[in-house]
Amino acid sequence: MAGLPYEILFSCIQKMTVQVPWKSISSNPVVIELDSMLVLVVAKPRQQWEKKGLKDVERLVADLNSFIGGYLNRLIENEKTTAANTTDKKGYLDNVYIRVLDNLQFSVRNIHVRYEDNLNRGYSFGLTLQSI
Repeated sequence: MAGLPYEILFSCIQKMTVQVPWKSISSNPVVIELDSMLVLVVAKPRQQWEKKGLKDVERLVADLNSFIGGYLNRLIENEKTTAANTTDKKGYLDNVYIRVLDNLQFSVRNIHVRYEDNLNRGYSFGLTLQSI
């Protein structure tokens, strides 16, 4: 998990529901519901903890900036060439696809996150959320 001294040991979703309004897919939302989600997070052994210095972080930020800048430049150039080559309007399926993505609804209910620390005194605690 992003260099943190924790890892997800177990996770499960008891129920997943996807509601697709096939008759009115371009106007009504597609609803994705996750119910009764359990996540168990544990501490990694101290030998696996990543200790990064300030220079490592600065180098990582510089690398990310150069990667993102290069990617954005390629994306802009690709968009310009695509716009120049495309004279047709988007088709019906493209418009439906965009509307479905715009109308997508996502909900998560009954979330339980449990943290266990077996490194020191072996304590654990949990957090329960009714919905997000």
